[in-house]
Amino acid sequence: MSSSVEQRTESARIVEARERYVTRGVATPPLVVARAEGARIWDVDGREYVDFAGGLGC
Repeated sequence: MSSSVEQRTESARIVEARERYVTRGVATPPLVVARAEGARIWDVDGREYVDFAGGLGC
């Protein structure tokens, strides 16, 4: 038996629930956005991303 405990992120928990209950799209990214300001996005685990493609599909 392993003594290590697996730490799941909040994103992983939400994505797992989404995969179980919501029909997937063509390209469903495993990103759970908590907030955004301009081109900056933060996920529910506090990681920051820059949206380089924002608005291209508009």
